[in-house]
Amino acid sequence: MKGVYIIMSNIADKFEELGVIPVVVLNDTKDALPLAKALVEGGLPCAEVTFRTEAAEESIRLMHEAYPDMVLAAGTVLTTEQVDRAVAAGASVIVSPGFDPEIVDYCISKNIPVMPGIVTPSELAQAVKRGLTRVKFFPATAAGGIKMIKAMCAAYTNVRIMPTGGINTANLEEFLSCDKIFCCGGSWMVKGDLIKAGEFDKIKDMTAEAVALVKKMASAKFDETVEAHLRLGVDGRHADQQVRGAVVLPNGTGKTVRTLVFAKGEKIQAAIDAGSDFVADDDTVKKINDGWMDFDVVIATPDMMGVVGRLGKVLGPRGLMPNPKAGTVTPDVAKAISEAKAGKIEYRLDKSNIIHCPIGKASFGKEKLEQNFNTLMDAIVKAKPAAAKGAYLKSCTVSSTMGPGVKVSTAKYGV
Repeated sequence: MKGVYIIMSNIADKFEELGVIPVVVLNDTKDALPLAKALVEGGLPCAEVTFRTEAAEESIRLMHEAYPDMVLAAGTVLTTEQVDRAVAAGASVIVSPGFDPEIVDYCISKNIPVMPGIVTPSELAQAVKRGLTRVKFFPATAAGGIKMIKAMCAAYTNVRIMPTGGINTANLEEFLSCDKIFCCGGSWMVKGDLIKAGEFDKIKDMTAEAVALVKKMASAKFDETVEAHLRLGVDGRHADQQVRGAVVLPNGTGKTVRTLVFAKGEKIQAAIDAGSDFVADDDTVKKINDGWMDFDVVIATPDMMGVVGRLGKVLGPRGLMPNPKAGTVTPDVAKAISEAKAGKIEYRLDKSNIIHCPIGKASFGKEKLEQNFNTLMDAIVKAKPAAAKGAYLKSCTVSSTMGPGVKVSTAKYGV
């Protein structure tokens, strides 16, 4: 199942850059597409659709089919059967209202991104033990707000929280200014009475207002990521039509990459000399199992995969498991470290046969972004499976974090 779902770390990054995640209750499927349109045009191509209504599953399916680049979370998921239905409909991440070990463990075992709800330090501890560093805090304002979040996270420096419940334009800036919070869930712009009345223009305007507030804060906080989204004419359910690989972008990604290397003997010194941020020792496996995740890429020599394999349940769901195809299982650790820090990215199909990849930062400028984009496109074209039939590059959209998607012609590639 690996490669079928968008990895949780990418989803968390997207949520963090968007700042606000609309929490939606849909009672009628006819409202799904107008709502999705309003959110996308308002600048928030995402939603947490609560799974407690009969219309939720089909609404997610309709929204995903019409807006495949939209990040959809299934909220208020109470059973493993609902997990399967939500993912089949197009949900990228499962959100449970409280910490349910059965649901969380099921998602981890199936490689499905999951963000459980927590409200107590003991629930947070359970999440951390399972390698989760992004959780939902609900009901946020009623359960102690920012003070409670800071107190719970004091012992877990790598944990970030999505507070939901009582968030609105009056306190959004205060919540987002807390370094323990990566985004906020809110329903003020998608209230049930607005949806029922069909006031989607008003929802679009209120969404745009929320985006403007986030942009105002973010302008001094981060440089927007530019991403490419490519829909391919393949069926990733078949092994001979999988598209996966890695490529070094000539101008990097604009992100500081922290590497962790598993090696032994002379390879340890080679990793240190190459500038790896961390080199595993006897305590590293235990640290990772206890929740330490202060790294972005894991590199391992082939003879250390027996050790790394024990971390599969933690690293796998986060897209951090070393892989020969990505060049992260290799005897040449120095080269792997150099490429990772130079801007090596991995591309692979999601369950909708779409590839999502960062190609840089908005500050790069047109020329550098174009060079990165062309490098990525050349790699994906070369990776075309022999079993692919018909048009290979069906569509391509480029977007910045807070900007609209722009369609790019793929005609020059001739596939």
